[in-house]
Order: sequence, then structure tokens, then C-alpha cells
Amino acid sequence: MEHKYGADLNGKQFILLSIALCTGTLIEWYDFTIYSQLSSTITEVFFPPSNDAAQQLSYWAVFALGFVARPLGSILFGHIGDSRGRRVTLLWSILCVSVPTILVGCLPTYHQIGIAAPVLMALPRLVQGLAVGGEFGSAIVYLFETAPAH
Repeated sequence: MEHKYGADLNGKQFILLSIALCTGTLIEWYDFTIYSQLSSTITEVFFPPSNDAAQQLSYWAVFALGFVARPLGSILFGHIGDSRGRRVTLLWSILCVSVPTILVGCLPTYHQIGIAAPVLMALPRLVQGLAVGGEFGSAIVYLFETAPAH
């Protein structure tokens, strides 16, 4: 049985596709790292101010949640890529990182809704972790599948 790898892309089209996939990965990691860069603001706004240590631990626990979700995201998005196609997977993964980033900006603060604020903060981080876990592997496989045959 002979397998046909590669798409009917010329060199220029393949380079443009590579740039697009790198840009998508860059956007995903940018959204994912914004959370860590805004740590002082996020801890003050979304976590209980009564104990500084508990506030920081809660912040980093929610941050870690995104990383814990990554292996699950690779399984989920890998399945979607195998059954629906890599392009669909890549679009969904970018949406699943971008939309939660916007939603975090719309969340009410700890002073407005209490303990529900950190819980609501954890949900978008979970979705982002799933998406980031699935995006990179899907991008690499898509690039391999569309690479010109040598």
C-alpha cells in the first residue's frame, strides 16, 4: 500500500502556510502568557486579599491549571484533528484561546462577587490550557501533511 504525503503546494504556498501556522502558535502563547505577565494585577482583582500567601498560591494554582489541562487538550484536539481535519482543529484552538482571554477581561472582581471570581477565572484558564495543548501538535501534523513531497 502506497501512501501519498504532501499537498499540491508550491514552495511559496508552503512558506506562507508555515508562517500562518507560526503566527497562530505565537498568538496562542501570547494569550497564554499574558496571564503570567499580569500577575500583580490579577491577584489584586480576582483573589481574596485577606492573606497574601493564600492569594499568591491561588493565583499560581489557577495558572498551573492551564498547564495541567494541556495533555488533555492534545488528546481532545488530536481526536478532532483525526476525525474532522486539522484545519478545523486549528481554528477551534485559536478560538478557544482568544475568546477566554476576552472573557477574563469581562469577569467581575473579587470585591463584586466574592469567591466566585477566582472560580470563574479558572474556567477560561482551563479552556485555554486545553486549546494550547492541542494547537501545537495539530499545527506540526498539518504542516507535515501538507508539505511538498521530496
